[in-house]
Amino acid sequence: MEISQYLGQILRVDMTTGQMSRDPIDIDTATNFVGGFGINNKLGYELIKPGVAPLSPENVLIFGGSALGGTLTPASSRIYATTKLPASGTVGTAAGGSCGDAIKLAGYSQVVITGRSESPVFLKIFDDEVELCDARDLWGRDIWYTVDELRRRYGSECSVIAIGPAGERLSAISLTFTNKNGHLGRGGLPAVMGSKNLKALLIRGRKGVEVADTKGFMKIVDSLYDSLMNLPYRDDWLGMGVGTGLWGRRSTWGQKSAIEEAANPYSSTEFEKSWRGFLTCPTCPVACKSMLELREGKYTGTLAPITGITFPIERSQSLGVSSLHQAYDIGALCNRNGIDMVDLADLIEMAITLYEEKVITKQDTDSLELNRNYETVTKLLDQVVRREGFGALMADGLLAFAKAIGKEAENYVAARTVKGHEPMQDPRRHFHTWNITEATNPRSPWGQPGNSPAFQPGRPPGHFVDYLRRLYVSENTIEGICTSSDVNMARLARYAEDFYSLCSCVGICIRVPLAQTYNPEIAAQLLATATGLQMKAQDLMQVGERAWNMLKAANMREGFDRKDDKFPQIFFEPLLAEGKTFTLKDYYGKPLTEGDVENLLDDYYEERGWDIKKGIPTREKLVDLGLSSTADDLERLGIELPVVP
Repeated sequence: MEISQYLGQILRVDMTTGQMSRDPIDIDTATNFVGGFGINNKLGYELIKPGVAPLSPENVLIFGGSALGGTLTPASSRIYATTKLPASGTVGTAAGGSCGDAIKLAGYSQVVITGRSESPVFLKIFDDEVELCDARDLWGRDIWYTVDELRRRYGSECSVIAIGPAGERLSAISLTFTNKNGHLGRGGLPAVMGSKNLKALLIRGRKGVEVADTKGFMKIVDSLYDSLMNLPYRDDWLGMGVGTGLWGRRSTWGQKSAIEEAANPYSSTEFEKSWRGFLTCPTCPVACKSMLELREGKYTGTLAPITGITFPIERSQSLGVSSLHQAYDIGALCNRNGIDMVDLADLIEMAITLYEEKVITKQDTDSLELNRNYETVTKLLDQVVRREGFGALMADGLLAFAKAIGKEAENYVAARTVKGHEPMQDPRRHFHTWNITEATNPRSPWGQPGNSPAFQPGRPPGHFVDYLRRLYVSENTIEGICTSSDVNMARLARYAEDFYSLCSCVGICIRVPLAQTYNPEIAAQLLATATGLQMKAQDLMQVGERAWNMLKAANMREGFDRKDDKFPQIFFEPLLAEGKTFTLKDYYGKPLTEGDVENLLDDYYEERGWDIKKGIPTREKLVDLGLSSTADDLERLGIELPVVP
């Protein structure tokens, strides 16, 4: 099999003219960026013009499958979406749990969408049959209805990427869903789709994917499945996924007394009352999503797929939502309408705080009293989706909301956000590599690319030495990161990000069970036996680094640099929670000052080979990664690249 046949084509769709074209992926692009995250970032740099308005027809939207998409590789159905995001003005690439396999099975590597349709449409991709279809009857419908209706018309084997009413109304806190059970990041991607009158992508691939070495490939795949099926915590992970961090393993659930459980409206006992099964993406044997029966709200008695179990719990508790079942109702409503529940909760928290401090009054809220309860949250959610009343001010995110309220609100947001969003995790409770990535991520404060063993507290330095060796980091470099008593989380974060980027180019999910099972060597073997691309593990780590630097370069053109990478000021103040006081400390409990954090950022940039003062790649780093043309282009645009003296 020719490598070019495996790589697939780039499908280009101009929504203004309806014209479509196909271009092959060239071997140099495949070698340097492999697929998915890497090729998306390369195309994003080439096609998204600096300074373009996110909601203009000129903005480009890129969906990409991965190198291993459509094969039996465990958890390889990931899809990636790249565009300029309205919430932050950054160029971002988000990942979702499924649909990448469908794109690859239809014969495509990437789908590039430009322009704007005059009326609502969905893009139907059935192998070589590609067309824009009338979606006026779907416009205004929620995501669940849209997916179900399209599958009713065209068959249950179809994959659907859809937006809800929030995206149609161009909300910057909207969320795109893949097959109802996974989403494509924060930042307002659905608003970009909505601005193009694009309701959904409907994908059915029947071409199949032929691997280069079937016997060798299946030997690796079988071994991976055996490892994943025999994980000691697999039974706990199924369905509960990241919820294991909240409730622990099921074997420990019976250790609390019935009185304790009954007194906790967010207990594992309440979770079990709603749980009806687990949901998984194609080819993944370790599901991280649950099917729950809703026991509160408009859709009581219906089943709802819930992603990120802990998010609705953590955010809902702080807003005074009184039960787990109410939290899941809010989560399901957000998912149906295409709203980021995390951004929504941060906005409502801000609004209620300003209301409590009398910065805003009933006159500002259209007579709505802002209380910390379920009723207030659901009313505001409905207003945000409809862009009506006080909720209309929230629909464009924290920065726009604060600007509409005034100076005190702007100060509130400035003290809590990075690139337009509040970080997902508070480092005062537990500091680790995730927090470094939330501060420096080119797209927005999304820490998952920096996930490492440090996500769990209490691991000894030797554990991180073993982790870095798995990633083919040199012994000299490891000695600069780990001592006998300490680990530099900022330097460690660089390699966690590169491994995330590598996996995202290949197409492997990086949920904890998978990140613990895969390594660069296994990824290289899979790539060689599936595609014929012969690459060493170290070379693949550099592919990950190259893709990360490409995303950084796209955002340098938008004016982002070290001034935008920060720990929010609020993190340097005490946090009062659960009857305790938390202050900022490093992984092993040493107090951190603002100066200490700045030094950690210095360490991160230095480990990346970037300029410490500006927080951007040097010319030497870009050239070393084979990105000399990118360096030339940045300098042509007037961006001064630091040079190593």
